Amino acid sequence: MATALLTGAVVAFSILAIGKWTSSSFFYSNRVPLYDANTPVVISASLGTSTVGPNVDEESAYPLTSPTTSSPQKPVPISAPSYLVVVLNASTSFPEKILLEKNSFRAVSIASLTKLATAVVAQNILDQNAAITITSKILSTYPNDPAGFRRGEQFKTAQLLYPLLMVSSNDAAEALAQSYAPGRAWFIKAMNDWAYSIGAYNTFFADPSGLSPENISSPHDLAIILAWVATHRPDLLTITQTKVKYAGTHTWTSPTQLLNLTSYLGGKNGYLPEAGQTSVSLFHQNNHAYIVVVLGSKYRDQDILNLLQQI
Repeated sequence: MATALLTGAVVAFSILAIGKWTSSSFFYSNRVPLYDANTPVVISASLGTSTVGPNVDEESAYPLTSPTTSSPQKPVPISAPSYLVVVLNASTSFPEKILLEKNSFRAVSIASLTKLATAVVAQNILDQNAAITITSKILSTYPNDPAGFRRGEQFKTAQLLYPLLMVSSNDAAEALAQSYAPGRAWFIKAMNDWAYSIGAYNTFFADPSGLSPENISSPHDLAIILAWVATHRPDLLTITQTKVKYAGTHTWTSPTQLLNLTSYLGGKNGYLPEAGQTSVSLFHQNNHAYIVVVLGSKYRDQDILNLLQQI
């Protein structure tokens, strides 16, 4: 009889422990390595064409409005087919608890969210005070790039992080990658190696800008990436919170409408026809920090507001 009671108690405790672990430590489960340093993975994940024009990246085509009012019995609709809202642990600064999610482990095209990894790797492996010259090859990356670079101009590595993250300059991304002495391919490899090293196993980068639809990640991995940036590179988040930056004759103005929210602590938006509207952002409200990820959205800013309202 005593043995049976003891066995029952052990089983009950195990169930409770497993339940607690799976709810608060989801980032240690369901990981399927997707990136192999020796075998690049190529996955195209088209989510359909967004209603935003082909040259739109940071700016949403829809005005930032108040969250939609709804009752707990009738959640507001979210246009994004993949999303995730997690609480950031105050003591460890690591994603801790899922609040809302849909297809959060599905790896899809992420567009310019790529540039967060580009910025991290640029800080890791490049001399921040080195002068980078803007070449014709760099300028051919993207027509009418929002950075407005001119051939022959020079910028310090650290300066290029502003147009990279504020106005999502594809030319800035290429300037950083092409300036790496071993070569652009090795810069991209460093991006993949870094993502894998922090546990973003379902993430793969094919280029430094996000113009390639083969740059993929999941909401789960992007939460890990943003949490790492917030903890180890808070200066990068500060750049994403900057509205206007002056550099010589250049003025870079962030079009991110989320800057109008006092709860916004930084992040990155993106857009490609194959990716839809994408975003990974950090917010502080109700005395908690939250990471919100939306991928493949048609109404990105409204999706984010509606997700924040539900928590």
